[in-house]
Amino acid sequence: MKVAKFSALFLLIVLLSCVQEPGNRLQELDNRLREEEVVLSRALILRSWALETATKIKFDKVPSAKLERLDYGRGQQYAGQYRSETEKIIFSVSIWYDLNVRLAKSLRLATPQEVAADEDFQILADHELGHALADQVSRRSDHGPWFLPEKMLELKQTEALGLHVVAEGVGIWFAQALHPSRERYSAQNFPSNPEESRFYTFEDIVHYGGYWLVRDILNKYGERGLVWLICHPLTLNGDNMRLAAVTYHERALTELAQFQRPAH
Repeated sequence: MKVAKFSALFLLIVLLSCVQEPGNRLQELDNRLREEEVVLSRALILRSWALETATKIKFDKVPSAKLERLDYGRGQQYAGQYRSETEKIIFSVSIWYDLNVRLAKSLRLATPQEVAADEDFQILADHELGHALADQVSRRSDHGPWFLPEKMLELKQTEALGLHVVAEGVGIWFAQALHPSRERYSAQNFPSNPEESRFYTFEDIVHYGGYWLVRDILNKYGERGLVWLICHPLTLNGDNMRLAAVTYHERALTELAQFQRPAH
């Protein structure tokens, strides 16, 4: 009888351990992720200082980092995303694996300085920090959060595309502040008629076109130029995106020149 009771008790313990083990493993994973998120968050602080020095635009605060699975960023080694609704920078968990390999150690054992010195991380972090800084500039200039998901849903397709172009252009401008690219950017990155649109990719228009659109404005006017971009939505229709972009670009430079000297 005692043996039977012992066997039943032993079986119950085994069953309970089997039930708890996945939870324990998930908790262990959560703890490790938190450790790595702390390292990434501290690396973001270091990158924010470098960006402030390069652009003369100050952060109100530096967003913290969070690791998640992002089904996004094809063709990129890893991807990131700034979320204005939470004011956090989300990195794909693939950054965990990539940095482990490049640093030849576990990310949670790396120093923030080692992570911040990684060139691939710098480009990605600076881009997302640029989105965060634009959001902060929007808030502190009394225009509220920028690029909220619910706001995007309220926009017409031509308005949503215009917002994507400006926002991605801003992100690339920050990414290139310390890592200038040799790529050629021009108004030619926008199609001039519906027929031409068939030969343009989303990246051509949003990334390359976006950077060309904001580059001169931000180079000359810094934070004032950024406020102008936030306050003046760009609308891009399929009839002639190039003309709309050129007109917007010229208008920004003309209006900004009328009121104050350039920031730099």
